Amino acid sequence: MSDRAFNRREFLLILLTIAMVLISCTLPTGQAANPAEPAVTILVYTALVEVTSAPAATEAPLIATEQLQAATEVAQSTPEPQTETPSAQLITHAKTPAEPVGEIKSIKDHTSQLTAADLRAPDGDYFASNRYERPFDGSMNYWPFIDISQTDINVRADSEWVYAVIRLVDSPKNYPGHNPVYGIEIDTHRRGRGEYLILTTFPAGAEWSTDGVKVYRDTNEDVGSVRPILSDAPNNGNGYDSLIFDAGEGDDPDMAWSRLSQGNERFVEIAFKKQLLGPEQAILWGAWADDAMQKPEWMDYNDHFTYEEAGSSIREQFYYPLKQLFGIDNTCRAALGFAAWGDEWGLCPTYKPTAVPEEPQPGPSTPTWVFVQTPPIIK
Repeated sequence: MSDRAFNRREFLLILLTIAMVLISCTLPTGQAANPAEPAVTILVYTALVEVTSAPAATEAPLIATEQLQAATEVAQSTPEPQTETPSAQLITHAKTPAEPVGEIKSIKDHTSQLTAADLRAPDGDYFASNRYERPFDGSMNYWPFIDISQTDINVRADSEWVYAVIRLVDSPKNYPGHNPVYGIEIDTHRRGRGEYLILTTFPAGAEWSTDGVKVYRDTNEDVGSVRPILSDAPNNGNGYDSLIFDAGEGDDPDMAWSRLSQGNERFVEIAFKKQLLGPEQAILWGAWADDAMQKPEWMDYNDHFTYEEAGSSIREQFYYPLKQLFGIDNTCRAALGFAAWGDEWGLCPTYKPTAVPEEPQPGPSTPTWVFVQTPPIIK
């Protein structure tokens, strides 16, 4: 055999041996895969292609070795993706409300429990004036846990807290499946437009907590639309457009709290910092109960809905029964920190008798009374 033929056979044998070795590296071994193996396998396949097409057999091992080393370096240098577990923000409270002490101002409100069987409210629902007595669902079924009977407020000069109590006909605990909110609306400019709305879900117990408490602010003064209190529907304003406190989150983690009254789950108590009263500490205020709407950005509701859309809870009204606006109750507004003139927007109606002269005078002797409207009244 010539040296030329031997060299050719020897070359082919070496080339076949190298190819078999490289192919064996790609065969499955039955062991768990290494995360870097997919990249290595692809590179080995490329090396095989290069080996079979290379002009010289001695170059194949060098190419495969270099690419295998490169794949190993890439696999080792690529960091695994990190999954961050979100941690709950720790809220630290510096001050907690105490117990209300001192003079209490109260607003009495109409209730509907005596007329509920007739699927109607007795009085107190004046849509055109942003007053609602609608503790019913859309089919006029009575919801006593939305029916406010009275609201009290307490503030002292030597305290930084304002305390309010919303008294309900019944507790929502007796009506599972509902998630009502209760709140206080504050008009710091005393012109019919609310500036702040403090809302709380039904408190879990008799200890003060910020859970479920929110404070909204109207930043562009469009609550009440063009004519405060009166209906300007349809209107596309954004109402209370800024959430400044949410369960302890905000610039002041102690801004507002809520709890149940001790021994009475029909009474929802709210405490908030006096800073919400504004620089003059003189406001108009009123209370809300809401199960169906819960849309601060729609307020006032009589600007969002027309009377026809909203319906009425008073059977004698043309738009009876309730339609789109239901499941809410609110009170009229009372003065706090100043003596009301009587013509403030939304002020609770009252009446007062004129003085009757002691000596008989010519003409009718019947006492003259000036009626603004029937109760509710402030006591």
